[in-house]
Amino acid sequence: NCLPLLMAFFLVLLCMPVDTAHGFQVKHTPTIVKESSTPTKQTAQLGTTYKDKFNATFYEKVYILKVTDPGIYLINVSATIYSPHGYGWDGELLLETWGEVYYPWLDKYITEKEKLDSISYNYNGTWIARKYVFVSPGELILHWNWSFSWPDIEVEAELIVIKQASLSNAIPIVEEINITEGSTSKLLKIDVAKEAIYNITLSSVVSYNADAYLRSAYLEISTDWIEDYENLTVYLNNYKVGVISGNNWFYLPVPLEYVNLTGENNLTLVYKGPDNVTVYYAELDVCYWDWNPYDGWYLDQDWVSYWWIYEDVSNVWSGKAYAWSIYTHVPLQLYLLDEIHGQEMLNTIISVSGITINTTTGIHETKLSIYPVLAHLEPNVTYYLWIDIGSFKPEDCNAVVYITLEGNMTELKAKVIDTAGSIELSFNANVRSDFVVLQLSPDKYYNLSLRITEGGNWSVQAIAVPFFPMDWWWYYYYGYPNYISHKIWGKPHQLHENRISVQNLATIRDWYLLYWYYGMYYRTLPLRNIMGSYENFLIYVDIGEVVNYTDGSFVGLLENPFMYGSTDPVMILWVMADPIYYDPETYETLTPSESVKVNISAIITGDIETISPGVTLTLKFNATTGPRFKVFKAELDNGKMYLLEASPLAYENSGYIYLTGFTTSIEDWWSYFSRNEMYIGTINSSAYLAIAPLVPNTEYYIVLSVWGGDTSEVSLKISEYSSKNYALGTKLTLNLKPVETAPETVQSRIYKFDVHENYTYVITVEKGDDFVASANILIVDMEGNTLFKYQHGTHIVIEPYDYPRESSLIFTANETTTVTMIIWGGSGSLNITITEIKSYEAGYEEGYEAGFEEGNATGFELGNETGYEQGFAEGNATGFELGNETGYELGFEEGNETGYEAGFEAGNESGYSAGFESGAFTGRITGFALGASVGAVIG
Repeated sequence: NCLPLLMAFFLVLLCMPVDTAHGFQVKHTPTIVKESSTPTKQTAQLGTTYKDKFNATFYEKVYILKVTDPGIYLINVSATIYSPHGYGWDGELLLETWGEVYYPWLDKYITEKEKLDSISYNYNGTWIARKYVFVSPGELILHWNWSFSWPDIEVEAELIVIKQASLSNAIPIVEEINITEGSTSKLLKIDVAKEAIYNITLSSVVSYNADAYLRSAYLEISTDWIEDYENLTVYLNNYKVGVISGNNWFYLPVPLEYVNLTGENNLTLVYKGPDNVTVYYAELDVCYWDWNPYDGWYLDQDWVSYWWIYEDVSNVWSGKAYAWSIYTHVPLQLYLLDEIHGQEMLNTIISVSGITINTTTGIHETKLSIYPVLAHLEPNVTYYLWIDIGSFKPEDCNAVVYITLEGNMTELKAKVIDTAGSIELSFNANVRSDFVVLQLSPDKYYNLSLRITEGGNWSVQAIAVPFFPMDWWWYYYYGYPNYISHKIWGKPHQLHENRISVQNLATIRDWYLLYWYYGMYYRTLPLRNIMGSYENFLIYVDIGEVVNYTDGSFVGLLENPFMYGSTDPVMILWVMADPIYYDPETYETLTPSESVKVNISAIITGDIETISPGVTLTLKFNATTGPRFKVFKAELDNGKMYLLEASPLAYENSGYIYLTGFTTSIEDWWSYFSRNEMYIGTINSSAYLAIAPLVPNTEYYIVLSVWGGDTSEVSLKISEYSSKNYALGTKLTLNLKPVETAPETVQSRIYKFDVHENYTYVITVEKGDDFVASANILIVDMEGNTLFKYQHGTHIVIEPYDYPRESSLIFTANETTTVTMIIWGGSGSLNITITEIKSYEAGYEEGYEAGFEEGNATGFELGNETGYEQGFAEGNATGFELGNETGYELGFEEGNETGYEAGFEAGNESGYSAGFESGAFTGRITGFALGASVGAVIG
């Protein structure tokens, strides 16, 4: 059954596991592993060895190295664990530095300590590790942290930091790489003038010390039971190894100088006793150091010579056995980096082909060919290629004496298939490989094939060049085919062929938080920081069905799917042609044609469909010929929850259904923490998957697969549920059930309410006795950002078995907005109450307004009434006196003047006396009126 592997790909490599490191734990009694303390800090110096002893009372120490020169630094670390129990500790050396990290849930960069690398110690005994880190100017923090279950466990640890190379001393290269000076490491500098995919090819002459690889040897001898009164004396190459007796299975240590690793080994057994002893076999084993990118150095063993004896030895037995070669590996580490992105930009460790140890002593040379390195490099950026082969040491021995390098860096000259089409390639004895670049549309289905069009007795294979998150080891270990091929062999009268092609190839876009990866094809990544941790970028993942044809007939689909991933929407095919000289079945000698011509095609076979809420699709599948999966796009909005339902409508025995959702938005960050909730698989029943986007109008890819079963017809639909209104201060009573078993509960998992900037909110959670599975609560604004002021957390974690059953979390809102609350997971009764506490500023403002309004009204009434009475009495008296006096004077003068003139004129006509009386009367009346009015105003 391949489906679990398919899903493991999506969930393990594309998707990181659920991470609660950024969540808030809602509990009062956390589990105490050890007493908290401030670790001892010490300033470290380059080249100085620091030794520490750790135990139950002293378990933590921090070294801080000030770095002023950017470059490559090597940390040599060893730890010896003394535990009479054989277990009961956990230890780690954490390598950190300061840098800016982008958190999509805050929509900003945060300056904090970030992990460069770590070294863990989980086994008894002495463990040695060496780590390279690229460090920019600043601090390199080395943090020892141990925990112990018993007080009698102790650890002796030491570390040293060595600067391996400075960026300022890098060797500039343009195209040719020719370094004949022997050394154990090199830092090369590359200035790129043009954006392109570059092909870096390298080979190296390595001088190695065999003594550093060989550790020990022993003889394993199997016999009938040897009594105490008899024995066998064992000789190897005329050296006495030991005497065996009193058992039937023996391990005898053998000095390495007694062992021949070339030619033959001579074993002699001398019996002493009254009868004889039956000897079954003897085996000469050698323990040696080997290395791979994941485990580093480790001890391995293999047999050198084997004697199949099965004889009764009564006197002397002697026999020779061929000495088989021992193969181990040269640890070549290759970094491609730049100063801004650091070592995490383009990082790989390549384990080159095995070397043969053919003697116990001496220095030997061997030539290594390194896989071509393809890198998408950008202009006006200085890149560095760090190559190291000698700094890896088993124990304290130098396994490698020196290396030399030769090679070149040129722009990749590859034929390109743009969107769709085909190309022709030709190979012969001198041209055995080439590259093809496929620029595939993300929204199409493709058939990808390779065919030999001319020639025979050749095998041609086009490998999709591994890139993050898949590498050579991953492909081989899990058995995922990442190639198309065609081979033709046989005599002219009876030709055979086998062809592997890919159908229904679709590209899925997803985003990823980068931790670490290996690969062969590299791309500068966006939004990088100096460490590379927790950075996000969009990746393109291609998945298809692998079709097997033999002698022109369809055989079937391979169990595992075709898979490929890249940060570029391209696929690079490394096409390799090999002549076939022997028939794989009859072992007859074959004659390859002088050349072989090949056609590689990428044909569009359909479009990826779009599915909308409320629509039900009926889909056809075929477990034998395909399709076994389909990809859909869906535009989903935030503030809502969507339920995907896939139901098997027709199957014979195994109605497998698998649903997986992938967001294409970097800001839709919850998918990173909830990968286990973005996948569901069922058999003979409906599969339900809930999705709640955090940002508006997010495009999702939905993968529906029936891999592993015989489902032939499936219905698929999406239902949409809007968020419910929640009133602050009320108790929200929930009975949570898993969505996959109770899909109707989806609509009770999403709510909305308003929050205000600087207001405090108390979230009180009460768990029922039947609450048995952890739950996560998200509270985000309409842009998908958290609003926990002063805190960088992402979500609230509710654990089922923490006490007390009721607990609270307090946070302050950093904006005034409408928020969405989403409850993920959980099983059982859960009550949630959110209480709002207004901020000091809000209380001051509201109190001031209320107090001013009330005080102003009351003050006006009292002041108006009292002021009016007092003002009227005083103003009336004062105004009358002033008005009367002033008015009389003004009125008299004005009236007298006016009346005189008027009276004089009139008197001339009517008489002096009449005019005088009339003028005097008018003056008095006018003066009184004016005086009264002015007095009233003044009063």
